[in-house]
Amino acid sequence: MSKIYLEKAMEWFMAKCPSCGVENINPAETWRRGRFNVQAYVCAKCKTRYEEYYDVGGEHCLTLRFQKDKCYVKIWNLKKLLEE
Repeated sequence: MSKIYLEKAMEWFMAKCPSCGVENINPAETWRRGRFNVQAYVCAKCKTRYEEYYDVGGEHCLTLRFQKDKCYVKIWNLKKLLEE
């Protein structure tokens, strides 16, 4: 994953917290998982942890939100994956 791609992805997409809707600009971490580029965030307002998944073309595919006090992940958007 190139640094240029990540910079462009951050310009194009403002990651909104799935809990409170606050826009978070800088991801805490970025990595590659399979065919996805993943950006992990911690919300500045409510401290919710969530991950944004983008395909290799830079299109948003899904958002995973980690539930507080629970050990599972809730999936918020699978639209892109269901179309394939």
